[in-house]
Amino acid sequence: MRRLLVLVLVLVVGLVVVDRLAVHSAQRQIAVGIRASQGLSSTPTVTISGFPFLTQVVNGRYSEVDISGVGLVRGRLRASRVDAELRGVDLALGDALRGRVGAVPVDSVTLTAALPWTTLQAVAPEPVGLSAAHGGVRVVSSVSGRTLVFTADAMLQGGQIVLVPREVAGRTVRLGAPDLPFGLRLTKVRVTNAGLVVSAAGRRVVVSG
Repeated sequence: MRRLLVLVLVLVVGLVVVDRLAVHSAQRQIAVGIRASQGLSSTPTVTISGFPFLTQVVNGRYSEVDISGVGLVRGRLRASRVDAELRGVDLALGDALRGRVGAVPVDSVTLTAALPWTTLQAVAPEPVGLSAAHGGVRVVSSVSGRTLVFTADAMLQGGQIVLVPREVAGRTVRLGAPDLPFGLRLTKVRVTNAGLVVSAAGRRVVVSG
């Protein structure tokens, strides 16, 4: 009986080790694939949650896939960091083995992007200086040769990022909407010392390989 128990324990430990090796290998391959397909300067961190991993592979259904540390450039928009949370990812084992990853259905996607002040100034419709101040945004702009300096709050209006002045002398500055992938919609914006952090989300998203 003792030998049998020892054998069972060894098998269990072996299966756990194989499972963990498999998930680490998959995470590494996905990260390298994302870097190559998106032309990134660095390799992101990919985390596949849930245990056992091999059961998810066989079923072609992954409960949680997180991607972090991505620097992204889309036109004039440069995000210093992008993090994404994918929940309910469907990818058949056969397609994965053959490398035929086309349209991948995902139950929900949440994306967070850090936009530096330099990027926001570049996409603004007019010359403007932006920086953090008093929990909001310090705006320096020019109107009819007169320089305006005021503090504004970053908000979402009609799916766009706008800076709404706190002072009567200020004026609203519209920064527009980032070019978001997969039909995601902006859900939140907040101010940091380095710039704005925007969040976006989408349900029943189809990610193209």
